[in-house]
Amino acid sequence: MKQSSQEGYLGGIEAFVLVSMFITVKLFFHIPRELSSAAGTASWMVPLIAFLGVVPVFLCVERVANRFSRASLLSISGLLWGRYVQWFLGLFLTVLLVVHVGYQMRIFGEFMITTLLPNTPISVVIISSALLGVFLAYNGLENLSRTAWLLFPLAIVVFLVSIFLVGFQGHIYYLSPWLGYGGVATIETGIRFMGLFKEIVLLTLIAPLFRKQKTFRQVGFGSLLFTASIYTLTQIVLHLNFPFPGAREVGFPLYQLGRLINLQFAIQRLEPFMVFAWSTVTTIGIAVGLYESALATTQGSRAPDFRPFLFPLAALAVVVAFIPESSIEAVNTYTYLMMILPIPFYGLPVFTWIWVTLFYRNSEELK
Repeated sequence: MKQSSQEGYLGGIEAFVLVSMFITVKLFFHIPRELSSAAGTASWMVPLIAFLGVVPVFLCVERVANRFSRASLLSISGLLWGRYVQWFLGLFLTVLLVVHVGYQMRIFGEFMITTLLPNTPISVVIISSALLGVFLAYNGLENLSRTAWLLFPLAIVVFLVSIFLVGFQGHIYYLSPWLGYGGVATIETGIRFMGLFKEIVLLTLIAPLFRKQKTFRQVGFGSLLFTASIYTLTQIVLHLNFPFPGAREVGFPLYQLGRLINLQFAIQRLEPFMVFAWSTVTTIGIAVGLYESALATTQGSRAPDFRPFLFPLAALAVVVAFIPESSIEAVNTYTYLMMILPIPFYGLPVFTWIWVTLFYRNSEELK
């Protein structure tokens, strides 16, 4: 099933970059602070535990995709349970994704007016990010992935250099006690934060754009491993510089870490570079989220093209962004969403795999 008449195949490297950027958007929000609050000084273990929990989910996704020649999950649901179920699941995923993107745009706007644009109305930032997302997503995932690939090397270099510079200024004893609130509590927290990787659901919708199953598998495992490493590194550096419980009080942790970089006369105040990396990843992530929501609508309704849905869904995302009355409410709701969205995002492919394994015996491929 093609996403539109003009879509092409997706390269492995470009897909890896796109999925990784989509997953790491929340890293630049308040999430490092939430991890610190939930797991204490052991917060760096939480992404690794969450990664181990998500791997079996992706194995289910990979096996279902392999069984049906990399058809999209919604197309497979239509084959298994009928057209009306496919339509309902498409609408359901669309609503969840629009809400998810809307809150990301709101937090992004709050960050911009707090740090760089204090006199700019937040509505200008939110609407501009929505329009830019539509512009990037309009020509399809192939072009969007190439844009991400062009920006990714610079963004990741700036991010890693900043992280390592500020990390060398930290104190290793700030990481103690090593197990935070305890080993069992840390494992429980890791399971609760499996939503760190919920954006991997993107692969269930774009599976037809991969030429080979091997590429699909490598992109999934590679992006999960890479983003888990980035999350872990960030938490370590955060606690090296902010002793607990101070780490759980930092508003935008990565921005505050960038402000700490000071190599005397050589380098000071690198946070503008961090803002560049943050804005780049967030902009691509919002565009991918809008594309994914339009794609869910397209596949659920069996429409021939996703593009007519982009602007209306972006408008709905803007409406969602203005629902919270304050930045605190937006942050709290987004954190709550990160806890509950993995239930449908992970549950649907796992349930599909169980159903296919137990009841489906027809080996024909989807057309």
